[in-house]
Amino acid sequence: NFFYSVFFSCLVNIFCVAQSKKEVEKNRIKSVTENITYYEDKKEITYKEYYILFNKGGKILEEINFNKDGSVHKKETFKYDNNKNKIEEFIYKEADKKNDIENKRIACKYNESNDKIEEVEYDFSGKMIKKVIYAYNKMGEKISELHYDGEGNLKKKTVCSYDKKGLKVKRDCYLPD
Repeated sequence: NFFYSVFFSCLVNIFCVAQSKKEVEKNRIKSVTENITYYEDKKEITYKEYYILFNKGGKILEEINFNKDGSVHKKETFKYDNNKNKIEEFIYKEADKKNDIENKRIACKYNESNDKIEEVEYDFSGKMIKKVIYAYNKMGEKISELHYDGEGNLKKKTVCSYDKKGLKVKRDCYLPD
């Protein structure tokens, strides 16, 4: 019975998660909830594993993963601009054996072509953890990424080159030294 419960849950999970943004929007799916049912000592145990809330455009507004006891394991919320670009993400993740509590905010900026030009990660006190700045050529191809730490020190630079057809032909990564 345990096998069939897990198998069915996986099928439901694949069906729900595999929905494209267009299908979510077309079918006006507002949310998806996945419950897990299993048997332990001949008792049926059911708990909510995750919940996803969508906006009218099929973008995820909120995603919550739960522990077996119903407490929140991880929660992410998202904000979008008028061009459907993700401009802000909040992440709360409870402490586990490997990590402390992970609370952070990610803010993104875009150019007039809707290319992401900046992504900054902050802890919940507002202190910058890291920053990435992106640059593009006239064809809209990403030509560089600059990675900074929380102190503003350059940690890595990536440079990409393209041929006349717009195919990436080279990607070089540099460390600060």
